[in-house]
Amino acid sequence: MGVAPALHPKRGKVTYNNKTMIGLFLGAGFSKWSVDLPLASQLFDFKVKPFGVRDKSKLELVANLKKTWDVNNPDGLVEEFIAFAQLLGGKQRKAVIWYITRRLLEPFIWREFHAQKWRQHSLMIDENRKLEIEGVIKAQEFIKFSCLIYTVLSQLIMICL
Repeated sequence: MGVAPALHPKRGKVTYNNKTMIGLFLGAGFSKWSVDLPLASQLFDFKVKPFGVRDKSKLELVANLKKTWDVNNPDGLVEEFIAFAQLLGGKQRKAVIWYITRRLLEPFIWREFHAQKWRQHSLMIDENRKLEIEGVIKAQEFIKFSCLIYTVLSQLIMICL
């Protein structure tokens, strides 16, 4: 393990510890691979399960708006459609924001029948139910494996030095 400099919280002097910190940068492809979140070009695939009449109405509004926009802008990008929708304001703007948020949240929605009615919740980062999602488990295993590889390689480098 390397020695990383750190600023002492009280004395303001640089101290050293034996902890090595690593960063792992993952792009949009990682989210696609692990939990099948859409890439930007796939964002408006409408793979959202409406939860009630209001959701269905918003989903239809966004689908119709996107369909009309696509006819008028056959070579347009998703980002351009989103910018266009933001300029519309009102109900349409809110529906597009709702859709994007909901589409990205879809794999992390937990549904249950409780107190005589169906309910849905967005899973929080500290909930155990997240460990029931196949993609979360897949991502967790990938990160653990990456850390293992890092540890083995760093030890090999230290041996060679």
